[in-house]
Amino acid sequence: MPAERFHVDRATRRHSYHRYPGGNVVAALNKARQTAKKASCLSNVKQITFACIMYAGDNDECLPFGVTTPPTTDLVKYITDSAADPYIQDIIAPQIANIVGNIQQVFKCTNPQNPNGTGWLTAPAACQYRYNCYSASHDPNQYNVPAKGTAPGRRLSAVANSSAAILWTDMAWSTWTPSWLPHDGVNCGYVDGHAEWVSSQTFFAADPALKDMYSLFWTTGWH
Repeated sequence: MPAERFHVDRATRRHSYHRYPGGNVVAALNKARQTAKKASCLSNVKQITFACIMYAGDNDECLPFGVTTPPTTDLVKYITDSAADPYIQDIIAPQIANIVGNIQQVFKCTNPQNPNGTGWLTAPAACQYRYNCYSASHDPNQYNVPAKGTAPGRRLSAVANSSAAILWTDMAWSTWTPSWLPHDGVNCGYVDGHAEWVSSQTFFAADPALKDMYSLFWTTGWH
C-alpha cells in the first residue's frame, strides 16, 4: 500500500495528502541511513588517522607502533612475538583525548558486522578499526619486521607516497566474505591525512593471493 504524507499548503492553508509507493519510501530511508552511517564511520577513521599524524609530529616524525587486535597466530606474520606493547588505542590516547567520546566511541564502527557469527567484533571492548601495523613498523625494508616493543614506528619521510599509503581501515580481512564488510566496502585513512571509502570489489581485487598485509592493498605507497 502506498505511503501517505500529510501536506499543508502555507499559501492557501489547504490540506492534502501525497501518496508515494511504500517500497520506494522504505528503500530511500534505508539508503539514507546507510549513507549517514558510512559518513560517520569515515569521520572516525579520519580522526584516528589524524591522531596518528599528530603523534608522529610529537615523536620525531615517527608513526606509532602497535596493533588493534589481541595476539593471534595471524599477527605473528606482522609483529614478532605476536604483538606490540601496548595497543595502538593506548599509544595515541593523548592525541584523541579532545575528541568527543574519544576511545569509547571513535574506535567504534557505525555498522559493524559479525564475521563467522562469533561476536568478537561486536563485543563492547572491541576495536572495530584496523591499523596497518606491518607497514607502519620502523624498518622501511618491506619484509623486515621489528621485534616486540621496538618503537618508534616508521618515519613519515620514509613513506614513498603518503597519499596512497593506507594507515587505517574498517576492520577487514582478505579472507572475509563481502557481506562482512561494514559499508559494502571499507573506509580508509591515509598517511597524508585524507580518508575515503573503497569498494569491496577494490578491497578484494587488491589481494587475490590472500596475502593480507603483504598485499598491494596494504603495501601500496609505503615503499
